Amino acid sequence: YDVTILEDGTYRDLRYEGKKLDQLSNHWTRITKLSMSASFSKVIAPGLRMGWLTADKQIFDKLIGLKSGADIETSNLMMSMVDNYLENNDFQAHLQKVRAVYREKKNAMIDALAKSLPAEAEFTRPQGGFFIYLTMPKEFDMEKFLNEKLLPEKDVRITPSTHLFASGDIKNGARLNFTGEDIPQIKKGIESLGQALHEVSAKNLVS
Repeated sequence: YDVTILEDGTYRDLRYEGKKLDQLSNHWTRITKLSMSASFSKVIAPGLRMGWLTADKQIFDKLIGLKSGADIETSNLMMSMVDNYLENNDFQAHLQKVRAVYREKKNAMIDALAKSLPAEAEFTRPQGGFFIYLTMPKEFDMEKFLNEKLLPEKDVRITPSTHLFASGDIKNGARLNFTGEDIPQIKKGIESLGQALHEVSAKNLVS
């Protein structure tokens, strides 16, 4: 169909349960407009803000042009640090440790959500990645809920669904990150979130 496929594999190595996801390029060998990318910031250190990309020749030069227009060049120091790390460490062993830590945090957040949220709330149980997605009834407005200032900001930060969809009109959801805090803080934050959701009624938070 003469389309360009951009495969975002940022979270591919952060899979905690289920079958490992394969990459598209292993199956779509006849497609020439294909690129795949991933990020070291998710698996080594967030401050790196560096990743990698592979692409077929016909789109690689165009991508280089876009990259040059965005920030001229990637830090040589950062690239040298990552190169040194990969050269002198067992990256696969590191990934196993990272997966174990994040798996424990994910399960802790899921347990806390199950105990703390009101009955009408739903949430995903992801097999990988950084996030759990929370869904309230359709008439619930998460932005309005946040504006009510019922959540202690030092304990809870969530991303409302209006920031997550191109349309901007899905208002009853939120993204929760389980990787950045320790387990006691995760439990404390979810308890605060659950208490706040129990305190409000959906009819007061309609669009």
